[in-house]
Amino acid sequence: MSKRKVDDSYDLAETYDNVESNIITSPSGLDTKKPRLKKTKKKRIELEKLELPENKLKLPAFTLQNVVATFNLGVDSLDLRAIALAKPFVEYNPQKFAAASLRIRNPRTTALAFASGNMVCTGARTEIESRFAGRKYVRILQKHGLPVSFRNFKIQNIVASSEIPFPLKLVEISKNYGPYVSYEPDL
Repeated sequence: MSKRKVDDSYDLAETYDNVESNIITSPSGLDTKKPRLKKTKKKRIELEKLELPENKLKLPAFTLQNVVATFNLGVDSLDLRAIALAKPFVEYNPQKFAAASLRIRNPRTTALAFASGNMVCTGARTEIESRFAGRKYVRILQKHGLPVSFRNFKIQNIVASSEIPFPLKLVEISKNYGPYVSYEPDL
């Protein structure tokens, strides 16, 4: 039930452009709900159009600290207990954690193998290193007789650090760049 015009001169559609119409008219003719304003979406920042301040500060260099990636071994399930008992390079304690862990020295990474056939590789310093380490874990498992393959590689997280020569106003950053950052001052 939407009433378009009340008078000849008054148009409700023009008045409530940004209003969600949830007005229910009861049998007595009274409205039971008031119109609600829609939330406005925050503007997305286009990084290509981002300009540096007037004094042309040089952006600080950053270094990657950790790359976390996931991939699938192409099997429906893994018997982690049997693998850990047969292979000395696999650590598995189901009372502590539900995954078996594997480590390699070059690149220095750790992988968690889950019974579902998924693996998580962490500790690499670059995206390429992370992919190489994942393929290396699959190759090690293949050499030890497991019928696995390297599938669905995806980088989940990248941690980087940088040194800046001035203090950061974290509250202002979280307000201005809300969709891109999360800030919890209580933590």
